[in-house]
This record gives sequence, structure tokens and C-alpha cells, in this order.
Amino acid sequence: MWFMAMADKCCAERMNDAINEHLITARARISKISDKEFKGLKGGLASTLGQAPRDLSEENERLWEEFESQQMMWDRTERSKEALEAVTRDEFVGHFESLFFSESTRRLDIEFVSQQHAAEQAKSYDKNASTYMYSEVTKREKLEGGADAFKNQAAFYDDQVKIAYQSRQ
Repeated sequence: MWFMAMADKCCAERMNDAINEHLITARARISKISDKEFKGLKGGLASTLGQAPRDLSEENERLWEEFESQQMMWDRTERSKEALEAVTRDEFVGHFESLFFSESTRRLDIEFVSQQHAAEQAKSYDKNASTYMYSEVTKREKLEGGADAFKNQAAFYDDQVKIAYQSRQ
């Protein structure tokens, strides 16, 4: 799961804070959802999934998504409806918790900050460090230096194809 947020009126850290606040609010709402509400949400989603493409353009987009993902699951809609029917309220709540608020939660925030927002970014970063998401849920490490610094410190797997090719020579 990923989010992409862009703004020219504020710094990236304020956008992160807004996403975190949304997740915390959604968590509170989802944890209190009744079986009746959950059933209604499932029904609405099933209805949306059951809609046939309005034109060839929509059908083309759906098929191209299968090619781009390299999954070629042509019956994805039917499978999704079947999976949706099987999901219980408790499974949904548990999955949401596991996805966003568990020890297994991993998150990568890439922030590009203009000079115009650099001071605001620094203040917001320090302020956000003490928020619930960054003090309780996820560990945060700041990497200065941009994309090259990230690439240099990232652990990549050895290119086995290249190694095998080189060993034959």
C-alpha cells in the first residue's frame, strides 16, 4: 500500500502529519464499526464491483492494468466479489490494524522539500517526532542527502544473473 501526496502551499512534513491524523481517525472509526455498518459497506463495494464497464475505454483500462501488473487475472472482478463475501468484520479490523499499526508495519516516506518550505519542514519534523505515529507505532530514521544517499545505504541483493554470466567467462 502506498500514498503519494504533493502540495505547493506547505511542507512535506505537514502532509505526512495529515496522513497520520487520517489513519488515526480511520482507526477509531473502523474499530467501532457495527456488523450492520460493515455489511452495508460490503454491499456498496459489491455493487461497485458488479458494475459492467460503461464503454470500451473502461474495459481497455481494466485489461491493461492486468498486463501492467503482469498478473493477467482476467476474472479479477469475480474473484474480488467472492473474497469480499468471505471477509468478516473482525478480519477487516484486524487487517487494518496489522497494515498500519503493528510491529510489522513498514513505511518509507520520501520527502522533497523546496527552499521556500525548508524552515517549516525542520520545525514540523521536530514536532512530528513526538506524535503518536512516530513515537509509538513506527520507528523513524532520517536520511539526509537525497536519493543517492538512500541508494548507497540500501541493502540490495546480489545480481545472480550477472554473477553467473561473469563466472562463465
